[in-house]
Amino acid sequence: MPHITRTFIFNEHKSQTLIDFLNQTLAREYAELSFNKDKIRTLCIAGLVAVNNRVQTRASTLLYFSDTVRISFKSEKIPKPKQANDINFELTENSILFEDEYLIAINKPALFPVEPTIVTERDNLFDSLNRFLRLRSRETESDLEKTVYTGMHHRLDHHTSGVILFSKNRSVNAELHALFEQHRIQKEYEALCYAPGGLYKKSTPVAGQSFSVTNQLARITPKSQQGKWASVTGGGDYAETAFSVLSRSNLYFHIAAYPKTGRTHQIRVHLSEFGMPLLGDTLYGGLSEVNGCPVPRTMLHAKSITFEHPVNAQTITISAPYPQDFTDTAKICNVTA
Repeated sequence: MPHITRTFIFNEHKSQTLIDFLNQTLAREYAELSFNKDKIRTLCIAGLVAVNNRVQTRASTLLYFSDTVRISFKSEKIPKPKQANDINFELTENSILFEDEYLIAINKPALFPVEPTIVTERDNLFDSLNRFLRLRSRETESDLEKTVYTGMHHRLDHHTSGVILFSKNRSVNAELHALFEQHRIQKEYEALCYAPGGLYKKSTPVAGQSFSVTNQLARITPKSQQGKWASVTGGGDYAETAFSVLSRSNLYFHIAAYPKTGRTHQIRVHLSEFGMPLLGDTLYGGLSEVNGCPVPRTMLHAKSITFEHPVNAQTITISAPYPQDFTDTAKICNVTA
């Protein structure tokens, strides 16, 4: 859509803040874009709002009778309030895989964002965890004054399910960051893939076989479009993943993935370019249905993490059970899960 520029006249005799006026006006004029005050404040800071032909970055500016307000934007760059396939989720004790004074590991459901986005009304796992911890801390009188803290040190894609680890105490942040930064946390992912052998450069592996992919990865789409990564001959980031075939049935595979680095979309790109795209991962060539049955999402599950506890140095392995959609899809593919 072309760039939109609109000019509005403030015709109220009682003054009003710029942000309140635009919030009401844009909600009426562009209801489908779900404008809110956070989005309007961002547009002001970006210099896209003018009052009486002068750029106004302060959203709290007061408007008076006959003031003109000009706003410019591209509708496709206004984030939508919620992806259509976000699930409704509220964290409970059943979602906790491990917890002590310093750490908490959650079994993340698929189709739920990990962290807050620019769309502030969109729920996410980080906010849900904080709500859960605050509510639990109030259940006993002695904890009424207790402050809640959570630190995020890694992420999972919107479609990916499984183990995700948070800190509960700032004292472990430096060491936990070092564990991830130095690749001292061993991660195991499991995936369901499709490999029509004759279409690809690589030979199709058999059950029990291991293989690895090493290359450089870089984003190949502009920032204004959906992010897509691919291997490049230079200028990318080094990426390495080891794989093992857990089971296979004809063209379908149950794969274990052990990323040695943590690049964006690393496992998805490595399997796709090897000739075994993830089921449901249409961005990288994966099938959207199997034997007439829709694949509900990208079939990638963060199965486990293993690391030395940052305080007591004990080796800990935290595992997440397969979600129902993963086992259902594996059954349709006639592979074990």
